[in-house]
Amino acid sequence: MKIKDFGPLPAPVTRAMKVRGHSFQHYKPESFPEELRALIPSFDKGAKFPPEVFETLCVSNTLSKRAITPTYLFGHKGSGKTLSAYNFGALTGRPVLKVMCSKATEVGDLISMPWLDANDDGAAVMTRILGAVAIALKYGCIVILDEADRLTPYQQGTIMGPLEAKIGSVYTDESGCQIPVREGAFVILTGNTNGSGDTTGLYPGTQILNSALLDRVLAVGVQYLDPDTESKVVAAQAGVDDGFAASIVKLAHKTRESVLSGTGSTVPLSTRSLVQWAKAAAAYSGFEPEPGRSISPTKKAIIAAWRASFFNSLPDAEDEAFYAEAFNGVLGFECHPTPTA
Repeated sequence: MKIKDFGPLPAPVTRAMKVRGHSFQHYKPESFPEELRALIPSFDKGAKFPPEVFETLCVSNTLSKRAITPTYLFGHKGSGKTLSAYNFGALTGRPVLKVMCSKATEVGDLISMPWLDANDDGAAVMTRILGAVAIALKYGCIVILDEADRLTPYQQGTIMGPLEAKIGSVYTDESGCQIPVREGAFVILTGNTNGSGDTTGLYPGTQILNSALLDRVLAVGVQYLDPDTESKVVAAQAGVDDGFAASIVKLAHKTRESVLSGTGSTVPLSTRSLVQWAKAAAAYSGFEPEPGRSISPTKKAIIAAWRASFFNSLPDAEDEAFYAEAFNGVLGFECHPTPTA
């Protein structure tokens, strides 16, 4: 069966690396077809690898030298799950493909789908085009199945075979499409739950992951960073001064414990929310936010950015009152809840 893909496999060109006691191969760009080289991410120096996340990724990567052994990164929104996956791709020099999973995800998005093409004579011919997981298997790339806990039981079943494919073997999908499995192929799943479904009410639409699927992965929880580290991340990624970054991180940590225990708002203030707020505050102050700068936003800009990036999308008046009180207590000035008619 003809497969429409990126052509012949270049020979891998690698060099050995060792980071935090873990050894792995770093692939040079010429190891991949030209079309895939653009998907090799740059390392985000402003981000931080939590030790247990980095260690689990390295162990899964080592085990995947023989047979695919995915990592499942789970945790609350904006805690750095997907960013950690991209940074691991940058560290190892591999292209990273991403599928945003949902109940609408097609099997073809993951494995392969029919494709009407033309032969050399211009006649129509039926072939198949590879999905993201199959491309990763064939070319030795990393594929992220983002929000994997939103996949339906049927969708979960379609990926179980590829999630344990042996390196050097040929994986055959349900259509009979044969996909060689190359060294370097690696799968990372992310989700907001540990696979047991949403027990917090924060993530409607998530599914219980099949226990047979969970048997195939190494799972690790991704927590929000400690205040000092998180402040450095916000300052570095948003280009704001350390004092402002530390103050909004203090607000996040003050509110998270009650939010995540179900006694405060229903919406946690994530690291991603903080970076967005800080960038918007710099822009409202008249500056173009860039990593590495040290912008000190004005009070007016801080309030406007807070409302636009987080506060205005809170679901009800109780959430607004909770965060308005916390905002005033930490930052020392008012951000009144939206008036109601």
